[in-house]
Amino acid sequence: MGLILANSTAAVPFAIILMRSFMTRLDYEIIEASTIDGLGAVGSFTRIVVPISRNAVITAAVFTFLFAWGDLLFGLTLVTQTDMYPVTVFIYALTNSKLNTWATVMAMSLIASLPALVVIFSAQRFVKAGIAAGSSR
Repeated sequence: MGLILANSTAAVPFAIILMRSFMTRLDYEIIEASTIDGLGAVGSFTRIVVPISRNAVITAAVFTFLFAWGDLLFGLTLVTQTDMYPVTVFIYALTNSKLNTWATVMAMSLIASLPALVVIFSAQRFVKAGIAAGSSR
């Protein structure tokens, strides 16, 4: 639980900064037009703002996942049981064990990078659009 809390407190400010830079670019006229058409605040948010900000939300989610997936410091300091180690700490522990062959360490590193690669390749077009949309101001 401490590892989840620590990664959340480190990643949420970055996601907020990224989302804020996108939301400041959002045209207020679109939201105003939806309220004129009869949508309330919640309806305007769920039907207008959320679909428009899909790329920024996916970009923030991908960067937050990658930050938490590759984190070594919190895993080393907060996890005490070996069966609860994150992948990065397990690879680090593998380098200090009797199985210290570079082939084993590199194979584990490749296996550990596969989920991150799947996330990056599946969200690549959203991340490109999200970064481009949040950077112009």
